[in-house]
Amino acid sequence: PLLEAQPAIAGVSPMVSGSGLALRGEATQAIALLGVDLDRYDRMVGLRAKVVSGVARLAPGEAIVGRELASDLGIRIGDRLTVQTGAVGDSVRVTALVDLGVKDLNRRTVIVPLRAAQNLLGLPGGATSLDLTLRDVWGAQALADSLRGQYPYKIESWQESNAQLVSALNAQSVSTALIRGVVL
Repeated sequence: PLLEAQPAIAGVSPMVSGSGLALRGEATQAIALLGVDLDRYDRMVGLRAKVVSGVARLAPGEAIVGRELASDLGIRIGDRLTVQTGAVGDSVRVTALVDLGVKDLNRRTVIVPLRAAQNLLGLPGGATSLDLTLRDVWGAQALADSLRGQYPYKIESWQESNAQLVSALNAQSVSTALIRGVVL
């Protein structure tokens, strides 16, 4: 609520993430477990548009998995699998398969309700990260600097998280200007 009240921020999506195992019969696969509030997360990343099978739904006891992981474990919509983190395990029913655009992500991702991940990862009521959507994407660095002064957490703008990309884009614009200059 404190962040959402700021005029520059269009949305906030809490997430709990950690590693674990997906078990189905004799098959076991290392996974990246994500706990999200589906509606908030969908507004951030457009998850529902990435569904290749089923319907994206995350009621208690449900999960969305990457399509490669489903293929590796022989899972279809409606099947159950066990998600295990340390000594804690939970059986979930698969509601949708997603294509996240990167094969490795599709092979490792299991998305569950926020509360389920909090329980599995021992973070009741907590979050490992908060993703923010801004009304002006170019204001990210200024907002990150401002938030660092207010909160004792690690805060990164998208420019800092993607420093190599920003550097490459800057180099590309410089080389484009140079080429235009030579052509002129």
